[in-house]
Amino acid sequence: MINREDRPERLKATREQLDRFGIEFDVFPAVTQPGGWKGCRLSHIAVLEKYRNEDMVWVMEDDIHFLTYPREALDRAMDELPIDFDILYLGISPLRKYERYSEHLFRVNGGHTTHCMIYNNRPGGVIDFILQHRDTVMKWDLFLSNVIHPIFKCYCTFPITCTQKQTQSDTCKRSDTSTIIRNFQKYCK
Repeated sequence: MINREDRPERLKATREQLDRFGIEFDVFPAVTQPGGWKGCRLSHIAVLEKYRNEDMVWVMEDDIHFLTYPREALDRAMDELPIDFDILYLGISPLRKYERYSEHLFRVNGGHTTHCMIYNNRPGGVIDFILQHRDTVMKWDLFLSNVIHPIFKCYCTFPITCTQKQTQSDTCKRSDTSTIIRNFQKYCK
């Protein structure tokens, strides 16, 4: 879980939530310089670099809010995902209609938010690609939406498993949970 060290209240609240679900996690100190969306991008890249030898890397941000029991959603998703998937989002704000892949998954083709994602670390896959293109300067969710989604196999759980808490975002002027849910309901039917 990515957490800014100057945000202990977020870590505490998220730790309580994840403890209720029995989810263990490591805390990764967020990159705060240069800050904003650049810090977000650098934090995600640093997590992928640190855990690049793991089979899968589950990245959460400290403003995550689960809408449903995550283990059940993950079990269903893992049963339905193709073995060569690249990213599984547990929540996303779609930009357009998504294609239904299976009963509990949609194929992602453009969307924002980076609060909860599982990366499959397969040889020549998305983690290798991201680390090779780490110097691309673009907001992280835009990089994923514009560069990664068109060429890699990305999916999102259905129904949406989590969103961001309704808090002030560190990367934009606001974090609007209702927009994420509204977009998901609009484009994932």
